[in-house]
Amino acid sequence: MSELAQAETEGVSLNMLMVAAAAQAVGQREGSAAGKKSRGGHAT
Repeated sequence: MSELAQAETEGVSLNMLMVAAAAQAVGQREGSAAGKKSRGGHAT
């Protein structure tokens, strides 16, 4: 049972890593496409 739990935990963390990387890539692409419009806590 511990192997299954470990595989499940690794799968979730890998999935979160992929989601975070995809979200970052999309955010950077949208940011440059929008003329680097500030969206959030980054004060310029």
